[in-house]
Amino acid sequence: MYKKMLAQDTLLYGIGRVSINIVSFLLLPLYTRVLGKEGYGMLSLFLAFSNFLIAFFTWGLPAAYTRFYFEVREKGINRLFSTVFWGITLLDIPFLIIIFLLRHNISMFLLKDSSTAYLILVVTLTTYLGAIHQLPYSYYQTTRQPTKYIIYRILHTSSVVIGNLIALFYFKAGVEGILYANLTVNVFFILVWIHIYTRPFRANISPELLKNALKFSIPLVFAALAQWVLSMTDRIFLARYTTMGDVGLYSLGMKISSIIQLGLIGPFMVAWPPIMFHIAKEKNNEELYKEALLYWSAILIICSSLIAIFSNEITIIIGGEEFLPAAPIIILTLAGRVLFGIYQFFIYGPSVEKKTHILATLTTAAALTNVGLNFITMPLWGKIGAAVSSLASYLVMCITLSLRTSLKRQISIPPAITAAGISLILLLPIPWFFMNSIAVWIKVLVALIAILSLLPTCIKALSKKPQN
Repeated sequence: MYKKMLAQDTLLYGIGRVSINIVSFLLLPLYTRVLGKEGYGMLSLFLAFSNFLIAFFTWGLPAAYTRFYFEVREKGINRLFSTVFWGITLLDIPFLIIIFLLRHNISMFLLKDSSTAYLILVVTLTTYLGAIHQLPYSYYQTTRQPTKYIIYRILHTSSVVIGNLIALFYFKAGVEGILYANLTVNVFFILVWIHIYTRPFRANISPELLKNALKFSIPLVFAALAQWVLSMTDRIFLARYTTMGDVGLYSLGMKISSIIQLGLIGPFMVAWPPIMFHIAKEKNNEELYKEALLYWSAILIICSSLIAIFSNEITIIIGGEEFLPAAPIIILTLAGRVLFGIYQFFIYGPSVEKKTHILATLTTAAALTNVGLNFITMPLWGKIGAAVSSLASYLVMCITLSLRTSLKRQISIPPAITAAGISLILLLPIPWFFMNSIAVWIKVLVALIAILSLLPTCIKALSKKPQN
């Protein structure tokens, strides 16, 4: 039952997220041409600032909502919702005040221009509302309503896109118009959400529940920040040790390998938490976890392999032949993403135990590993060194969390099997490099065989509606 639940939810979330990302990807050339290099660079910096702020502004409470939803009784669900909502809303006020006071300094740091300080406030307010807006998604995710989740997400994203296009082509307002459009859309959807779900917002707030939720969620803030460091430092080091051309090649390789992140791992990360808490209540939960891990690992490896063996062709289609040196980056970083996907499976251990500080510690260790290895590998191997450092960092995360899970007997996997599985993933780039250099018709044949091997599982998972 749970295998079908997980397969169905992951597929539905995947369809929704992929469709949204396709639209965003198709609009990317439009934004770059209208804004120009300077305008698009400015927009990218504002978005990077927003991504940095979101880790603080959510306080990890949307994840805490999912965790505690399965503990409170039915009458306490509205109280949990209200507590998390007002927790995010009120706890962020000190951050808003600090950013308001430092807006000129932040503007100078980002853009070397204090005249854009007012846009720092626009981005901050948009991010603040976006943090609150994480709660609707957590609600649909936790209550296993993937269809509503997707519809709501598509409506929100479509409104952002339409707002951006109006700002660019009707008002001709450039970056400033895009930022104001994003703020307007977030205000509108927050008001809609509050109007639809008035009752949960009116429920009593529980200080004790908020305290327990923060104890669970605050380590997740540090985990998110470490993940931000893990995903950003490679480009910073590349800019220091190599050329901007290598930075471009590496960025394109990472962008292509992120297909597996956006289309598979991301949806799994949304679908998995509520299901893993359901499984935790079952007497035979260890067997259910092992079965889910086996299927998840197989799907990850097969789908990543399909992208890896066609990395040359994908690179030429997206960037042209001059970007072909990015193909090795795709292959190496795909192996890292497989490890990251398996790591996401094992987060259930610390989450069930309410020991999220373990996740923060492991992610921080991986981030420090990445930074340390970048000092060594990039002067030697350039962009390949950056990919190797990233792979090694995800290896650290995956091994440490899987070993802890096994030692805690949450999933008793013999060390020999764990070592064999990790070794298999690390050896994957070898056949991927080999397959990438053979004739296209052979690649197509291999791809068809891989897809056909997945079809029976997918059809079986979708043929019966899972029970809640």
